Amino acid sequence: MAARTGIGVGMGVTVTLLGLTSLTLFVLTFVFLSGKQNAELRLQNAKDAYREFVSPTELTSDEMKKIASEAGAVQKGSTALGYLKGQLGEISKRVGGTSADTPKDLLAKIDAAIKTNPSLFAALADRDMKLETTEKALRDATNARVQAESLQKNSASVTKSQKDTFDEKVNAMVSQVGQYTGDVNAFRAAIESFKNDINEQLAKIVRDSQDREAELNNRLAKQGEELAIARGIISKLQSERKVDIVKPTDEYALVDGEVIGIDAIDSNVYINRGRKHKIVLGMNFEIYNDAGTIKPDSRGEYNRGKATVEVLKIDDTTSTCRVVRNPRGNPIVKGDVIANPIYDPNKKYTFLVIGNFDTNRDNYETPEEAAQIKARIEAWSGRTVDTLSGDVDFLVLGARPVLPPAPSVTAGEVQVLEYIRLNRIVQEYDRIFQQAAATSIPVLNQNRLATLTGWN
Repeated sequence: MAARTGIGVGMGVTVTLLGLTSLTLFVLTFVFLSGKQNAELRLQNAKDAYREFVSPTELTSDEMKKIASEAGAVQKGSTALGYLKGQLGEISKRVGGTSADTPKDLLAKIDAAIKTNPSLFAALADRDMKLETTEKALRDATNARVQAESLQKNSASVTKSQKDTFDEKVNAMVSQVGQYTGDVNAFRAAIESFKNDINEQLAKIVRDSQDREAELNNRLAKQGEELAIARGIISKLQSERKVDIVKPTDEYALVDGEVIGIDAIDSNVYINRGRKHKIVLGMNFEIYNDAGTIKPDSRGEYNRGKATVEVLKIDDTTSTCRVVRNPRGNPIVKGDVIANPIYDPNKKYTFLVIGNFDTNRDNYETPEEAAQIKARIEAWSGRTVDTLSGDVDFLVLGARPVLPPAPSVTAGEVQVLEYIRLNRIVQEYDRIFQQAAATSIPVLNQNRLATLTGWN
């Protein structure tokens, strides 16, 4: 009994101890678990607060390590944050003048200072350059002022010297003027005396002229009466001899030769003009029945001949021509006369060609086609000139040049100059035509020239 009781007590003690131990462990576990949770909460709060200043990525970056290294080099045990704070205060003091500025305040001041420049250092460099330029301009202006003051001093010296020289010349001229005044007064007296003599002589000349004029008027009246009588006699004689007066034929309507033979088979015509008569190959002649048919109509236009021939072969005194135009019903016969106003065996005619012509028959007259008229005249032994003079035999007159409307006030210089040029050409055309009419120079238009020369 006693033995079983001892074992039971021991077991009870053991069980009790185990229970106490378990309770203690439970309590300790609960206490430690509660402390761990509090520690973890504090750690989490500390990490959250830490992240407001630096992130884990930034903390391990090369830049942060460099800043921490510089902070340790400046002061042992100094933190990177403390180093950055100190450096920011120093930069703020140097840039803004106070260490109390925040980075935002500092950036605002920098933005206000640099304005359009990309950075503070660029703004400082730009201002340094402008300051250097301004200082250089100031130095140049100072040098220019010094030179101007020196030139002013020299100019004042030169001006004084010139003034002294001028005063000397003026004094000499005043002396000469006094002398000239005396001479002028003496000359004026002599002029007055001469004037009086001239007036007396003029009065005598006027009286003599009036007497002479009266005498001449009497003689003129008498000669006028005699002239009236003479004109009456001349008029009477002209009326009596009117039938005997022969009007000379125009030079360009004269006969130049005649047809001396016909070859009907080869359509050739032989004329009595050859090398001795200055005939030219290719020259055209109009064929007329006789000299009386070479005359203008009521409109002043010349009728074409009954045929046109062209010189093909030239001998000494004769030429062979081919027929280039011969309408039916009026054949060429021996004894017909030939005419060409450009040709004359005894004279080289002079022509003035002016105006616009239509030699290619396109119904468009241009000044450039006048060159073809001149070339044909010179090829047929004629001579062309550019001005109307006393040796001109014929005026070949083309169409009057066209003058466009006058340019407006807003027209360009080129348009105005072209109008002036064309206006001068038209005025010269009118002047030459009027002068030729006044001096009775024969005028041939293109139609007349083509008709009389057989030039189609």
